[in-house]
Amino acid sequence: MIGLPQYFIRAMEGAVKHLVVCTLVVLVCAACDQDDDWPMPDADGDGAVEIPGDTGGDTPADLPGDTPTDTPTDTTPDTPPGDCNLICGTVAAPEPGTGLASFAPPGCAGGNFTYSWGTSLVNDAGKSVPIVAFLDTDGDADIFVNPRLSSSAHVYAGTGTGTFGSATLLPAGGMFAGGWGGDVGDFNGDGRLDLVVGDHVAGAIAWSNGGSMSFSLATTGLPSDTLQGAGFADLNGDGNLDAVFGADQFSSGFVVRHGNGSGTWTDPGVTGIPGLGAGSGANNGWINASDLDGDGDVDIVGFGQIGGGLAGQVFFNSGDGVAFTGLDVGGGGGGSIGSPVQGAIGDVNCDGTPDLAVGGRIYLGSGSSFSPGATADDSKLGQLGDLNGDGYLDLVTHHESHGLRAFLNDGTGSSFTETDLGLPDQTWTPPAASGTVTTPLDTPYGFDLADVNGDEVLDIVRVVMVRTGMGSAAILEVWTR
Repeated sequence: MIGLPQYFIRAMEGAVKHLVVCTLVVLVCAACDQDDDWPMPDADGDGAVEIPGDTGGDTPADLPGDTPTDTPTDTTPDTPPGDCNLICGTVAAPEPGTGLASFAPPGCAGGNFTYSWGTSLVNDAGKSVPIVAFLDTDGDADIFVNPRLSSSAHVYAGTGTGTFGSATLLPAGGMFAGGWGGDVGDFNGDGRLDLVVGDHVAGAIAWSNGGSMSFSLATTGLPSDTLQGAGFADLNGDGNLDAVFGADQFSSGFVVRHGNGSGTWTDPGVTGIPGLGAGSGANNGWINASDLDGDGDVDIVGFGQIGGGLAGQVFFNSGDGVAFTGLDVGGGGGGSIGSPVQGAIGDVNCDGTPDLAVGGRIYLGSGSSFSPGATADDSKLGQLGDLNGDGYLDLVTHHESHGLRAFLNDGTGSSFTETDLGLPDQTWTPPAASGTVTTPLDTPYGFDLADVNGDEVLDIVRVVMVRTGMGSAAILEVWTR
């Protein structure tokens, strides 16, 4: 899922192609067996995944849920009870050559969601999407977010209990942050997770992880255009993560830069990705990647709007990371081009081919095209993840008229049934908001599904905008089960 060393790529060829050896740090403390810990970074530099408490000798082929006596060819997950790390009967792990934002996580069943933690961002700090990832080596999930109008992106160190410390601001890439989405992945091969955003004001920004929640700018070769959203993907198959940046209404459109494996970037002269934006009503604030057509290379999906209509824009990769063929997957009404859009990639009908959630609408993939599946609601924001441990990807949506909603998948991808899990609706007043709240949910922004407290159940981290007597206020919230 992130910049993969060559031994890692060779290990994953053949039958284990989609059973990713987590040589990277996976963003969620995914639902593995209850006596196993989730892989951590390669702290000792031996090229093997480190598992806290695992003294049996980790190997490059350790998988979440496997026992401490793994061998390089052991791809069999542990058996129940407590084994909730399967999606469609296969060990759920990040897909090779993609960023963490593209991963639809597994999870065990849990009770209702409860408010766990929140903090106020700067006023009008919306248009941002939080991502949960292990950014240091303490075993606790952390948060990365790029709040609009803050001086720069933030990281929050997790405590492992569903609460987080105060914000650490990353080195500034411009005069101030413009918000929108980003991604997490190891682009320089040092075993630590690095960061990237497509910033609406500051342009393309990447940060190299120096450890202990310290980051440095890695922007050499990146474009300075205003952009909306960013994603990681190894587009040319060289084992290094490349970066894709989304179009906004002011720019010339999508931008691709190939990673050199050293934290620097090269313009490959990409073709086939249209120059959306340039004065038209287009934006793409969330970028995901997957091998959508099964040809062995990684393709791109930009979730956004075209002329006010919600869309997932698919770009099929020719294999060299230079030439692409586009396909628009419509998702209905979108609204203002300044509003965020979020979608997800995952196999919702278990046919072995990735599908799309474009906001609250499901599109079933055939490898070369997508057909309408279930419509949960008209939300512009949607994420996939297994909420009840049955091995099927469920859907969570975020909308100003209803707040957060959860829909359980019957396994066909054609039927998603809403379930009451105590999620906050549009009347919820965030405790972190200061002053008198006049509009509790003025605007919903991005969110992530991940296990933030280590109980193998998926939690939610979200950004919301509320209106108070003093103006707008953006809130970063955590909801645990």
